[in-house]
Amino acid sequence: MADDESPSERDAHFGPGGPAEAAVGWLRDLVSRRDLRGAWRVTDPEYRLALTQAIIFLNDQHPALSGLSDAGRDQLAEALSQEDPHHPLWDAFAGLLSEEFLQDLGEIRLDHIEAATPRPVAPEYELVLFAHANLMSDPDEPVELHAHGVLMHLRDERWMVAGLSERKAVPGWPPDLGY
Repeated sequence: MADDESPSERDAHFGPGGPAEAAVGWLRDLVSRRDLRGAWRVTDPEYRLALTQAIIFLNDQHPALSGLSDAGRDQLAEALSQEDPHHPLWDAFAGLLSEEFLQDLGEIRLDHIEAATPRPVAPEYELVLFAHANLMSDPDEPVELHAHGVLMHLRDERWMVAGLSERKAVPGWPPDLGY
């Protein structure tokens, strides 16, 4: 806790309904439960769209995507980025995106994770840093600490994941995921 942080500020960050709790829930959905649909519901719409565009952009040679016009590509991205998508390609898309998230976040052991001091980065945006130790290292060596950032956005009175760095994602072709 920062020296100038009051108990109420700390409770707002780490307590029920705060950005740290929301970020941990999102990570649990992705890493522990392997539930992309659950995590998707608490992912900021702009980040969902940018992630969807990234998967489409990086897989544009796939037979299901290669013949799409620009308008068709936009429609597909919009359909897949809905909070509760029902598109026929959702399962394939979710599999690819889950793989990407697990590559980036899979080494996080949620039973040993702690949120660090909050870091506001813009109005209604906070970067929640999670420190975790490499517990499989040599006991005679110093413990390695790693950190992951989850950018949280207060949107419609709920905290939603807006990225995995302090820069928010920007939809487009190609999208900028902020990292």
